[in-house]
Amino acid sequence: MGLQAYIRHPVEKGIDGDRVIVENQSITTAQNAIFSCQILQEKYPQVNQLAIISSDYHIATGQLLFGAESILLSDESGNKPYTIVSNAAWKTPSGTLSTMFQAGALIELSGDVETDFDIYYDTYDIHELPPIVNDSDI
Repeated sequence: MGLQAYIRHPVEKGIDGDRVIVENQSITTAQNAIFSCQILQEKYPQVNQLAIISSDYHIATGQLLFGAESILLSDESGNKPYTIVSNAAWKTPSGTLSTMFQAGALIELSGDVETDFDIYYDTYDIHELPPIVNDSDI
């Protein structure tokens, strides 16, 4: 589905075109959440609910990342997090997003893009993590 279809679909379903906000600078879903929430804060501070339009296999990740970014921003600004009121998805021929991919995207929201892209490109080695230290070991 191309960008024009993203815009056209909600309008065809009765949504006022002025209410459709498109972010088209991101290259990852985490960036889309970051950039979209920035647009909402800067240009549409009255907005407190949002809907996500994406593919069927991607909608859960979108909801996860937009919800997480919304919580992070609300902590910084003191505003309430956005409520994701609905999601619109279309069926795709195939595809899933792994839990590791979703974890990488959450890591990207924290600002660690290097680790995130290592996960995206499957160059991340979980065995390189430092060992977990319990408080009782200190």
